[in-house]
Amino acid sequence: VGRSPAFSEAFSGGRNPRNSYQKNEHTVLLCAEMHTAFRSLPANRPEFVLFGDSITQQSFAPGGWGGRLANRYCRTADVTLRGYSGYNTRWALALLPSILA
Repeated sequence: VGRSPAFSEAFSGGRNPRNSYQKNEHTVLLCAEMHTAFRSLPANRPEFVLFGDSITQQSFAPGGWGGRLANRYCRTADVTLRGYSGYNTRWALALLPSILA
C-alpha cells in the first residue's frame, strides 16, 4: 500500500503528529490515511463489560483489576467500564438493558 510522504515521515520518527498543531495539506492527508487504516480493522472484537458497583467503578484506579484486564487484552478485546458507585442491585439492573443495547 502506497503511503504519502507525510504518513511515512510521521511514523519514521521525522515528526510526531500528536505535537503537530499546524493544519496543512500533509496533516489532512495523514488523518485521511489513518482513518482509512482504522476502518479496515475488524469490527467484531470481543468486549468485556465490567458492570457493577463502586468496586467495579474503582477497577481502573492505579493498580486496579480493570486496568490489568485492559492491559492483558490490549489490541485483542475492548474493556468497557460501567461501574455505578452507590447503586443497589435494583437500580443497577434497571440500567442493564440500556448498557447492553
